[in-house]
Amino acid sequence: NIVGLEMNAEKSATNTDACSEEATLIEGMQSYKYLGIIETAKSSISEESFKKIRNEILKRIQRLCETKLNAKNLFKAINEHAISVINYHIGVLKLEPSDFIKLDDDIRKILIENKIHLQPANKERLYMSRENLGRGLCNIEHKSENMLLELNKALEKSKEASLRRAAILKVEKENATHLALIINYLKTKYKFNESFTSKDLCEAQFKSLLVDIKSKQCHERLFRACDHELVDIKDSGIWLKKGNIRPRDEAAYCFLQDRNIFLGEKVQCPHCRIANKTVDHLATKCDRMLGHDYVRRHNEVVRCIHLLLCNKYGIRRSKKLRTHSVQEVVANENAEIRVDTHIKTDVIIQNNRPDLFVYDKKKKEITLIEVGITNLDLLTQVENEKARKYDLIAKELALIYKCKVKTIPYVMTWEGLVTRYHKKHCSEIGIQPRTEAYIQSIVQKKTLESISFDRRRGLEEEDDHYEVDSLANRIVDAEVGPKPVVA
Repeated sequence: NIVGLEMNAEKSATNTDACSEEATLIEGMQSYKYLGIIETAKSSISEESFKKIRNEILKRIQRLCETKLNAKNLFKAINEHAISVINYHIGVLKLEPSDFIKLDDDIRKILIENKIHLQPANKERLYMSRENLGRGLCNIEHKSENMLLELNKALEKSKEASLRRAAILKVEKENATHLALIINYLKTKYKFNESFTSKDLCEAQFKSLLVDIKSKQCHERLFRACDHELVDIKDSGIWLKKGNIRPRDEAAYCFLQDRNIFLGEKVQCPHCRIANKTVDHLATKCDRMLGHDYVRRHNEVVRCIHLLLCNKYGIRRSKKLRTHSVQEVVANENAEIRVDTHIKTDVIIQNNRPDLFVYDKKKKEITLIEVGITNLDLLTQVENEKARKYDLIAKELALIYKCKVKTIPYVMTWEGLVTRYHKKHCSEIGIQPRTEAYIQSIVQKKTLESISFDRRRGLEEEDDHYEVDSLANRIVDAEVGPKPVVA
């Protein structure tokens, strides 16, 4: 009365007869919302709560998929704007692991419908961080395990100091809920022998994803790099972390890397008619594709580096690669840049045609850059060969120009994997992470184009995304017919 507030009986509810005069009495199947949770007349949590949360999450993800966000920002938005809706309800709603797994499945269905994830592709990779060649989608099953573990530990730690928390923990144990059994559940699932921390759990979850990937014949080939002592996984995934790529394009490139693009089809290579038609063979090993597809991909990388050097030395001021044309020789008062030209020396030398010859007139320094696109089996070998290929001509150039000469190999695999020394080579050339990300993605784009037989026969398209969209449509069409073989 002092404040002037009155209770509105029509907007209030109760489940006890004692308060029926002051609020509406809830009976039968009626429910009410208390602190955001829908409860029944008996104060038990309604099943409708999880349905509403699930629908809200899926609705938000669908809206985000219809935006023009790039791939990295889209997955970040899904994690923060959509999946985060469930944070408040984990540990409150009586949910089992199967509920979280089903919700993850529903999210993937929406991504598949929008062609942001292709169904035969590696689903475990979706939930790995971008630093580990994943796509950074939050796994709700793993998220719930972490949150329930922390909540269980918090309740156990404070049960002596708080009677309310002790009562909550007691009720949870009496009902044998997922929250009460979480520690034993995780010990069984991840085979923990002793007590474990949240960090241990995260590592075990990551390892479980890797185990699932390595059990699949096609998908495991990319992740062989994790066991390669000289491959730098972090730098190999720069295109995922720093790239500005459409979600559909990223899905197609990841699908290409998963090597299941032919859906289990076993036929001969349409070019050489000798080896089997596989992604690895078509990407770097087919001799008949060397003179056209592989050269075109190689030249695209050279064009990227050439534009970078032209801007670096002030020869040109353009950031548009599409309109940049590579000339054999360009020069100004700062530098001279030659592309794929013979270098004249007093002594006849066989290897005298580097991809890029850069003469810095002010520093009195010559840089020979050699580009190579190969496969994981030959990565370190090709990089070493490229580094030593021009040793003889470097000595001759040092005598002719009376300056320092260095050779820099720029080598990666067709899926963008690089060695630990690649970062140093990029730094010497002056390639920034965003440029490196673009080059990695363009290598995969050209590989995807070269694998398309129609593209190689000259049916070029003006649309940059033609190959990606046609690939996604082909996969959708295949799903309508016989079920594809998924390795």
